[in-house]
Amino acid sequence: FFPGNLLSKVTYLQILTSAIDVNETKWALNFIKEYSARLMPEIQDSMKCMAYAFLYFHTKDYGKVIENLTKVEFVDIRDKLQTRLLTAKSYYELNEIETLLHNIDSSKHFINNNPSVSDIVRVHAHNFFKYLLKLSFIKESNDTVEAGILRNEIEKTREISSKKWLLEKLSELEHTLSIADELTAENPDTKLPMIGVRVKLYSKGSGKWEKSGGEAAKFGLTTTEILEVIRRLQEVGRTDMLKLLHLHIGSQLTD
Repeated sequence: FFPGNLLSKVTYLQILTSAIDVNETKWALNFIKEYSARLMPEIQDSMKCMAYAFLYFHTKDYGKVIENLTKVEFVDIRDKLQTRLLTAKSYYELNEIETLLHNIDSSKHFINNNPSVSDIVRVHAHNFFKYLLKLSFIKESNDTVEAGILRNEIEKTREISSKKWLLEKLSELEHTLSIADELTAENPDTKLPMIGVRVKLYSKGSGKWEKSGGEAAKFGLTTTEILEVIRRLQEVGRTDMLKLLHLHIGSQLTD
């Protein structure tokens, strides 16, 4: 407690999230109503909205999460990052993929270009948005092979924000895809999709778009990842679905 029996922001949020973690939603709601006034006056409104956003996310009222987060006036860099993570997760749950992609792009620029973000926080947040982007693409493409590869990547990554949530969303998606596989099995005449793979080359072009190629390129699979795709296809007996191998070294080739 601060002088005057005021609650610190950190303590306030820790108590709230602890209650939410054990599903004490009614207690958490009463805590917000009763103890928000015990915060420093200048942050009361923002932290109250942040608290409601956490609570509504737990109760799956994602529209209200977004509504409350838009009212948060940031106190420090941690608030900005927390808001961006929670906003991105809410857009995913709402299946607003286009808005989510814009959010991910702006968030990656924010964490990469903001000197106030520590290196360890930057790595955790960057990995979260990287894997959320992949998860979103898989959700759109219904690709069981890529889902398996992504699970392996996330499970092996230690430095990542909201890892538990990402794995939960991936499990939900894998379950949906397994049902689709069962339906295909019941209807042999169902036409299976064709799969194409883009290779991530380590060579680069030159000029303005030089950084769009090479090891740091956004798109394409590494050799190891392509071998994993083939392995997964072999496991399910669907190597015949792999029809295309595509590659180029980056945007706007000079020659």
